[in-house]
Amino acid sequence: MKVAEPLYYVRLDNASTTRRRNEAHLLDGQRTSQLLLEMFVRDGTYDEYREAVDYVFARCYYSVQIIALLFKFDPPGRRQLIEARAHMRQRFPRYWRNSFWPQAPRIERLLARANDLSPTALCLAARLVQRFAPRLLPWWYRR
Repeated sequence: MKVAEPLYYVRLDNASTTRRRNEAHLLDGQRTSQLLLEMFVRDGTYDEYREAVDYVFARCYYSVQIIALLFKFDPPGRRQLIEARAHMRQRFPRYWRNSFWPQAPRIERLLARANDLSPTALCLAARLVQRFAPRLLPWWYRR
């Protein structure tokens, strides 16, 4: 059976965070994750929930922000990637050994480990993918 009319409509909002580029508020996850960590330490519950808090911090501060820096900024935010890597090396040097880390999406784990090795090479790879193979990216990261 064929349906003649559309089953649903998609409204593209150019002011949406999924459509905007080069906006500083796209990096709010870093500050939010720092506030969350400080709250757990201040309340004295950090030690009790250390694994879970460290996992959320690693995802929000590091892996999710890497995706934003690579695909939502022109050019990719190399300086911020280097700063995030330095912070993670200082605060959570072995974040990938967290028992929750395998639950993170594979692309986030891959990009985080690639950023650990070389933020410059990661930026270059992201630029090449955007330029020559944009179909490899999810639709919300395409231009």
